[in-house]
Amino acid sequence: MIKPIDVPFEPEDAPAASATELDISCEFDAAEFEELPHELESGNAPPLLRPACEEFFAPGGPLKQAAEYGGLAHPPVLIGDTVSALLQSQEGMSRHTAAMVRDVLLGVASFGSDLPLSVLAKAVYLMVCKGFSREEGVRLYNNYVAGWGGQVVRWRFDAVKDGKVTASVVRCPGEQLALEVKADTGSLTDGPCWDMATVRIRAVDEFGAVRTYCSRSLTLQAGGAVELVGPAAVPLCGGMAGCYLRTRGEAGEGRLTVAMEGAQPVTLTFRVAKQEEE
Repeated sequence: MIKPIDVPFEPEDAPAASATELDISCEFDAAEFEELPHELESGNAPPLLRPACEEFFAPGGPLKQAAEYGGLAHPPVLIGDTVSALLQSQEGMSRHTAAMVRDVLLGVASFGSDLPLSVLAKAVYLMVCKGFSREEGVRLYNNYVAGWGGQVVRWRFDAVKDGKVTASVVRCPGEQLALEVKADTGSLTDGPCWDMATVRIRAVDEFGAVRTYCSRSLTLQAGGAVELVGPAAVPLCGGMAGCYLRTRGEAGEGRLTVAMEGAQPVTLTFRVAKQEEE
């Protein structure tokens, strides 16, 4: 179920977000949708739900799972036309009128005032035959498209399993920046050869979405019973980075601190055991 949070609804049935059950492939940032009116023609990939649930609903009806991923137990779900569905459910428009309004709004988002003739004809029809005004168009644009400099629309995605909401994720352009640092293990064993840990790092916003446009530099500092394998400074690529740690021939506690400008540093601890010689 997809709902814009700026439209009133009851949130008490929404549990905390669970990344293991529901994930969204984009941040719903304005930069990701500059070509949205032509996403199918230009080949731009629409957003995806990466689920482990049974049903996903938008106001206009159920979302369809992508046929090309049919071999997966839980194939991703394409997030297609959210604008016209919301115009129907929130503004009471007919399907035909909502589709025309959607085309005009998305056309303005891509082309500004230099609209193609096909889109301009729809705009004229809506104004002459449906009584739409410029002010009404601005309001609808700010509520349901929200391009550069406009009002931010926050989206909530609910995953339903066995008739119950099992996960809920919010997506919109974030205002905060944080580091998410995870290691594949927290326990290492030093023996005839050193043991290693893989560390994955992501820059995320307050909703847990990866800040894919963040390319700042990370500072890595290892201490104690572990040491870095590789450089101590690495850049983010697509909002993500990683590093490797290895044991250094002694038992005890190891630490890795990841720091970045604009975010609080994160420290991981590792337990290093010494393998007994036979």
